[in-house]
Amino acid sequence: GHRHRALSGRGGDTNALVLGGRVHLYEGQPTATVVHGVRTAIAAGCGVVVLTNAAGGLNPDWPVGQPVLIADQLNLTGASPMAGPAPPPDRPIRFTDLTEAYSSRLRALALDVDPTLPEGIYAGLLGGAFETPAEIRMMAGLGADLVGMSTVLETIAARHLGVEVLGISLVTNAAAGMGDTNLDHEDVLDAAAAAGPRMLALLRGVLERLCATPPPRRAAGSTSIPTRRPAPRPSSSSPRAERPSTSASAGASSSAPPGSAGPWAPVRCG
Repeated sequence: GHRHRALSGRGGDTNALVLGGRVHLYEGQPTATVVHGVRTAIAAGCGVVVLTNAAGGLNPDWPVGQPVLIADQLNLTGASPMAGPAPPPDRPIRFTDLTEAYSSRLRALALDVDPTLPEGIYAGLLGGAFETPAEIRMMAGLGADLVGMSTVLETIAARHLGVEVLGISLVTNAAAGMGDTNLDHEDVLDAAAAAGPRMLALLRGVLERLCATPPPRRAAGSTSIPTRRPAPRPSSSSPRAERPSTSASAGASSSAPPGSAGPWAPVRCG
C-alpha cells in the first residue's frame, strides 16, 4: 500500500511535503532509516508533521473505515531513534519530553474539520506479522485502542526536533480475536482504499486550517532544527548522565565512515 513518492505542494503561503510511503522496522532497516523521511523533512523546514497509518481496532465501537486521532502512544517496537550515539552538538539532547507526543492544538484543528472523530492510544509493534489474540488482550490491558507497525518511532524523532505531530489512524480491521474472520492484508488494503475519500477530505481540511494558523515559532535563532542548550558536564556518579562518545561514529553501524554522524547524518541538509 506504499507508493514511495514525494510530492511538494503549496497552500496559500504554506509549503507542504507529502511522503507517499514509509520504511518499516520489519523490512530489516535500522531505526535511523525508518525516521529518515521525517528528519529530512524537518531539516528542509517542515514545522508540522502529520502521520497517518492503517491500524487494527481494539475498540468494538469503531467500525472498519473509522479515522481515529492518536492522543498518545505505546512504543512496543523495542527500538528508539534516541538510542545509539549521542546527538551532535547542533541537535537537542537525547532525552526528549514526550508528555505531549501528539499535539492537542493539532487535534483540535482536526476536530474542527470533523467533530465526530474519536481519540485513542496507538500501540506500535515491530510488525512483519499480525498480532495474536493473546497479544491483543495484553495491549488492551496496557490501554491501547489501536495497534499497528509504524508511526511511533517517527513521532519520537519529530518531537525530539521540536516539531508538532498530528497522528491519524484509519481502522482497517478489527484486531486479532475481536472479529469473526482471520486477518488478511488484502482486506486491509481494500478498507484503506474505500476510506480514501474521507481521509483525503479530513487531511485537506487540516491543511487548510494549518495554512490559516501557522505552527508556533521555534526557538530564537533557529532556522531549521533547534539546537540544544549547553548541558552540565556529566558526573560519574549519575547513571543517567549523557556521556559523549569518543568519536562521532561511535556505536554506529560499520558502514558509517570514520568521523561521520552515523545515524544522525540523514538530518543534515545543504
